[in-house]
Amino acid sequence: MSENLPENSAYQRALSHLKRGEYELAEAALRTALKLNSASTACYRLRAEVYALMNRARDARADLQRALSLDLDADNASYYQSLISVIILLNGNENERALDELSSALALRPADARSLYYRAKVRLKLKQPHLALDDLTKAISSDQRCPAYYFERSRAYTILENADLAIGDLTG
Repeated sequence: MSENLPENSAYQRALSHLKRGEYELAEAALRTALKLNSASTACYRLRAEVYALMNRARDARADLQRALSLDLDADNASYYQSLISVIILLNGNENERALDELSSALALRPADARSLYYRAKVRLKLKQPHLALDDLTKAISSDQRCPAYYFERSRAYTILENADLAIGDLTG
């Protein structure tokens, strides 16, 4: 997204809300951004992710289709389709399928923090805290400003009975 587009500040607010788990606020900011520019693929992609996290699969798929129709290259299309599918699968506790879908997303973007974060969430559900911890540490090294990554890593540390590191992630 270009720096000078009018929807940029609303998009940035939405991204900030998303990182804090404030999905309703993220959705509202994206509605504002899309009023300013109804052809913003970035806004539709992000809102698709927000809708998926809100367990609104139909809306998520609709926004993803809008983004795809507006102009996404094949790699981006595959990546975002995988990412939205993963979130929907996670909501349905289809963890093994979500893990398979994440392999596709990570094949396209191996160091993608969001994909690593979602894979860590799956791995925690599958009782694989060591693997989740590795993914979360990589995600944090890519994006140190996302509180959700630290929260999930504290969960992994807690499962591994390392209270000091868990508390450090929650208070650091």
